[in-house]
Amino acid sequence: MKIELSVYDKEFIIKILQNTSAQRAVDHLQSSSTMHAENEDYVECELAINEVEDLVGELSYETNHNRKKSIAQQACDIADSLENQL
Repeated sequence: MKIELSVYDKEFIIKILQNTSAQRAVDHLQSSSTMHAENEDYVECELAINEVEDLVGELSYETNHNRKKSIAQQACDIADSLENQL
C-alpha cells in the first residue's frame, strides 16, 4: 500500500524506531521513499500492510513509554496518520 509522510515524520520514524521490531519496515521506508509529486515536503512509500501495522505498533509504544513528552506526542500523531491511511 502507498503511504504519505512528511519528510520530518519519515526522519523521526527512522531515528526513533531504529533497532526495534519494526526494523524491516524502517529499512523499507528508507530505501523505497520517493518525493511526493505535488509537494516536496512529503514522501511516498510503498509498504506492505503488515509493515505499516508494525510501524503503528512501535509508534504507539513510544507514545505510551517515552519519557519525553514531545517525542511521545510526535509518535502519537504519526501513528494516527498511518492508521488513517490503512
